[in-house]
Amino acid sequence: MNTHSSPRKTPGRPSEGAGDKREAILSAALTLFASQGAAATSLPEIGRAAHVTPAMVHYYFGGRSGLIDALMEERILPGIRELWQSLDEHCLDDPRAFLVSILDRVLAQVDSIPVLPQLWVREILTDGGVLRDQLLAHLRAENMQPKVLEAVRNAQRKKLISSGICPGLFIPSVVGAIMLPLAASGLLRELPWNQDFTRAERIMAINNPMMQFCVYAGMVFVLS
Repeated sequence: MNTHSSPRKTPGRPSEGAGDKREAILSAALTLFASQGAAATSLPEIGRAAHVTPAMVHYYFGGRSGLIDALMEERILPGIRELWQSLDEHCLDDPRAFLVSILDRVLAQVDSIPVLPQLWVREILTDGGVLRDQLLAHLRAENMQPKVLEAVRNAQRKKLISSGICPGLFIPSVVGAIMLPLAASGLLRELPWNQDFTRAERIMAINNPMMQFCVYAGMVFVLS
């Protein structure tokens, strides 16, 4: 007689590997949102891409809004918070070093989330993007702007960067100068003179002169 009973499973609840399934759902949602837009993506589509049932998506996230909240909180905001935490009133004392540090941080995020540039263009940069309002609400709630404004104004007082730049546009301009070439990597690969181009990161590598051209030439108005 077998005296060892198997562990009972709670009805309706995921079994082992549940965390992997949840992460798979988030990854599938990110990929689909980046490729076809959040508004055009249904929960059943996300479930199929993640190889789970629609009921499983509802179980983990409670619905569409819960899934979007989780994407923002777990995949997008951590990198933004890390960037903001690196800012203080003296962070622009060496503007070029600062730009390179921002580049490092953004590329690290793209390594972690390869579809991030496309998602950024489609859902945050573009009017009507589903994630834009979420991001703006978090930025307001966490009161991130004063830190950036003070850093830029402090550098302007020291004549380290041009007095003509709008402090509020500094970080969005820097991030945009990095993200746009990454988002356009598919187009860049198809250009006849870029036949050997394989990854957007190659032209943005720290020691690559092309990176310096893309970032510094694109941001020449910032520097004195």
